[in-house]
Amino acid sequence: MTLLVPDLGSVTYYVPSIPDIPGTARYQHALAITNHADVSKIISNEEIPETIRDKANQHSTIPDSSALSKAHSASSEFKKNPSDLFFTTFHYETAVAGMLATSRNENSQWIVDVYDSPVQYRLNSPWSHHSIGSRVLEQLLGFANHAIITGHPQNPGRYGNHRSYLDNGTPVDLIRPDFEKGDRLRVVWVGSPRMDRGGQLLVDALHQTKTSVNIDVYGEKHSQLESGIQNIPDKHKATHHGKKPYGECLEAVSRSDVGYCVLPARSDWLYAHPIKLGEYLAGGTVPIASNFPGMMQVGGKAAYYVSPDAKQIATALDEISSLPEETYVNLAKCGRSRAESRSWSQVRSQLATQLSVAQTGVHSN
Repeated sequence: MTLLVPDLGSVTYYVPSIPDIPGTARYQHALAITNHADVSKIISNEEIPETIRDKANQHSTIPDSSALSKAHSASSEFKKNPSDLFFTTFHYETAVAGMLATSRNENSQWIVDVYDSPVQYRLNSPWSHHSIGSRVLEQLLGFANHAIITGHPQNPGRYGNHRSYLDNGTPVDLIRPDFEKGDRLRVVWVGSPRMDRGGQLLVDALHQTKTSVNIDVYGEKHSQLESGIQNIPDKHKATHHGKKPYGECLEAVSRSDVGYCVLPARSDWLYAHPIKLGEYLAGGTVPIASNFPGMMQVGGKAAYYVSPDAKQIATALDEISSLPEETYVNLAKCGRSRAESRSWSQVRSQLATQLSVAQTGVHSN
């Protein structure tokens, strides 16, 4: 499906870093700017991936310094060569840069890219300076002309004078599912595997399942999770592969039966669209996900939803293991079809359209 995208003038996108990984919102949002803006400029604090650099009309890297100095450098660079839109992420230095660059410039608008929740700063480090700093940041983001928020529209964040909502995409062009259910249930967990991000729930669930499972975990290793995995019942086999190339992770997803995506009920996760959930759908891998509004919006009828509870996770694993082959394949194909309707290509077009709407000042709220 090809989406018609309105004309998008000049856009500068300031983002602290862009991982050279197609399955990240920052990479895809930068790609959307370079694909759809008449004139695109990418500013980052770190080296910009070659694909993005080659597509951008202009690009620059801010020298290493304090967050405030980076904000001043980025805003000064924007003022010297202003665009119609200054599109920044929600981080401290980018938000300050957005306000400084456009507060006295009626010809340019500040649009904030809230691809993740600013609340995460204080929830990840509740006893740090972020406890206060993140609240100041949220107030600052309220001054943006418009906020594009990735996630469910019920997200309580009131960022920007106006706001619109965007999906996270799926890598349907990078993964080919086999739609086969193994004799022994194969579970994959990709992303940020940690005990406080669903790991403890999974370990506890594995002590309650009737079925035996093979579990493959991909992502940075943490000692607590390593210890938890080592103590699961012997009937299961778990392997923590650590950080691997993105393509290798997608291959693991495509040959698995179940994708694990259960998070505790933290406020910033209730309305989020986890990228791993879209990857599971694209790979024809049936997700087990938290029954939160954001995840249910992504998975539709193609996922098993549970409360963040070990017993419910164990029950879901047992139920999927006992599904007839035809029933399982139909569910996996339903997931792939849903992923195809939420591809990164379509998300890039949606983002460009929302930027164009913000530029023209035609808002729905």
